[in-house]
Amino acid sequence: MRKLARNIRQSRWLIVQNYSLARHADMPYIDDMKNAIKSSDTSNFHLPLPAPLHARLRAAAKQQHRPATQLAKQAIEYWLEKQERMALHEEITRYATQAAGSSDDLDEQLQSVGLEHLNSEESYR
Repeated sequence: MRKLARNIRQSRWLIVQNYSLARHADMPYIDDMKNAIKSSDTSNFHLPLPAPLHARLRAAAKQQHRPATQLAKQAIEYWLEKQERMALHEEITRYATQAAGSSDDLDEQLQSVGLEHLNSEESYR
């Protein structure tokens, strides 16, 4: 009976270990933190979160059956991409404002060709 109980405990441990490995297969480390940086070009970042935000992140991770670190990484990537798009938009807006009314703003030859094209299309209607 003791042998059976020990075998059951060992089987449970193996199931838990295999589940844990499958869940964290996309992580840069599995066995220990010593090899984390050596095994990939990933860097770790410690980010203390307020308790309510941490609870929301954990709840979302549980609902989606994904590690919370994966959700946090995705959120950070999304935010950074949004910031880059906003910076590009602001740079284009600043250039357009500075170039307004200058030769960079209006190419007279291009404008005249465009107007001729529009007029010729209207004559076909």
